[in-house]
Amino acid sequence: MSSEAYNDFKTNKIDSLPGWEIIDQKHNSSGMDAVTFYNPDTKQAVVAFRGTEGSSTWDRKAPDL
Repeated sequence: MSSEAYNDFKTNKIDSLPGWEIIDQKHNSSGMDAVTFYNPDTKQAVVAFRGTEGSSTWDRKAPDL
């Protein structure tokens, strides 16, 4: 899930994590990014945060710097 947090999802389904869906994602201008995954069968939720993106484009890495 931590590696999936680097993606920007267009739908709430995620093929790489069967049974899980995305219920929220935040990408703030401060550089804080998080995705909330939810499994309706087990009633579990996981919040995954992105790390810094220093090797990314300037619009993504500037808030981290």
